[in-house]
Amino acid sequence: MEEQGKVVENSGRIARVLITRHSACSKCDKTCPLSEQDSHDQDQIIMEVENEIGAVKGEQVKLEMEKKNLVFASLIIYIIPIINMIAGYFLGDWMATKANILSGEGFGILSSILFLGFSFIIIRLIDTKFKNNKNFEPVITQIIRNNKYI
Repeated sequence: MEEQGKVVENSGRIARVLITRHSACSKCDKTCPLSEQDSHDQDQIIMEVENEIGAVKGEQVKLEMEKKNLVFASLIIYIIPIINMIAGYFLGDWMATKANILSGEGFGILSSILFLGFSFIIIRLIDTKFKNNKNFEPVITQIIRNNKYI
């Protein structure tokens, strides 16, 4: 993953970088017929990142994060809840059938909701485990001057 941002504060090896996040609408210069207001979504966030190259306040920089780590994090966030919901449904339906309860489908839906909640607990535990892992954080790799990387 590559992003560009502006260093707003520098404190040694850690810099705070302002990044403007864009949606697909941000590249559109037309009045939107799908919305009552002319909203071209832009959101700014400030991230603390490693500053190994010594970028100073005010400089435009390029941030990078390894793709494999980004894919792994995305899989955790998106796949675990889906798998848990599906497994929860079938497990609840199976348990209701074994217990001779008439509404196996209702138990399946209930257990899928419970398993979905459980998946958020799992994701939270994984997040705390990887919180201090530097492989999942972006790093300043280049300084941009006059729209050229140096």
